Amino acid sequence: MQSFSAYKTFTLHTFIGSSMIKIFIQLILFTHFGVVPETSSTIEGKVTSDGTNKAIFSCTVTLYRAKVKVATTSTDINGNYFFSSVQPGKHDLVFVYDSYTKQKQINIPVKPGRTHRIDVQLTPYHMLENVQIIEYKEAFVTRDSNCPAFTIYEKTPLLPSKPLMEITRQSVKRLPGKRY
Repeated sequence: MQSFSAYKTFTLHTFIGSSMIKIFIQLILFTHFGVVPETSSTIEGKVTSDGTNKAIFSCTVTLYRAKVKVATTSTDINGNYFFSSVQPGKHDLVFVYDSYTKQKQINIPVKPGRTHRIDVQLTPYHMLENVQIIEYKEAFVTRDSNCPAFTIYEKTPLLPSKPLMEITRQSVKRLPGKRY
């Protein structure tokens, strides 16, 4: 009896073929568990500087889907970036690097099972070539006990040279009609 079932399974496998068995298994998974096998894609590209075409190292590249952050990566020394396991649909890419303008690539159609290449050139900020100093004021920095940050004041000749409490005591003693 067992040899008959083994023979029957063998002939069924050879008759239907391996691709039909895969489709049959996917159909069973979908009808019983609601599982749909979805092929993921990849997004890759290169980030370069506009004008010079030099690769930008350590540029932050962020991937969004429906305005929700999906993943973040940085470019390598050659300016290349790579996102794997990207679900099909419309995606946005945001490229950020110091002293360069932020750039967005929006509504990128990602198709299942494909590698999508998106190369970007970032534009540097405009730098000032000539700077003329009109006025210079020396500043000094103090640390306020009420504030953890530093406070910067301009040095002016009008600041009292005595401590504030001493000046206050002298002023209070001079009030008319008061005895201390």
